[in-house]
Amino acid sequence: MFLKLEEVHDFLKENSLYDDHTHVIWATIRTGGTSNAYFILAFTLDNLVVLDITAMGKIAGIGRIYPAEEILSAELKKKLLFGYQFCFETAEGIHKLHVNKGILGTKWHAEEFQALLNTTAYSYFRFSKE
Repeated sequence: MFLKLEEVHDFLKENSLYDDHTHVIWATIRTGGTSNAYFILAFTLDNLVVLDITAMGKIAGIGRIYPAEEILSAELKKKLLFGYQFCFETAEGIHKLHVNKGILGTKWHAEEFQALLNTTAYSYFRFSKE
């Protein structure tokens, strides 16, 4: 997972999805057994962008764009044992992803994660310390 932050920013800029308040973090979903699907979550003032990531750790494309006005709620909650759960709700239902505080080989993830926890820029997002 050695994707560089600049690569993510460049991809978002090429697709007109980047703003000066953008924060990006890695996320996973268990797909069965010991397998996971990997994503980059890009938080902007206007959208939550989900980027699909290949098994080789490269951007496969835009998985989905959720406009801020369509997000009913979005919350990052600390899990009991390790990591965090990012839950967000849209008219389609509740979406749950796993997020770790740090990812091996991506120092930028920990910095972006901490910045996301400290920001109040996104009206659709909140961090729960519970």
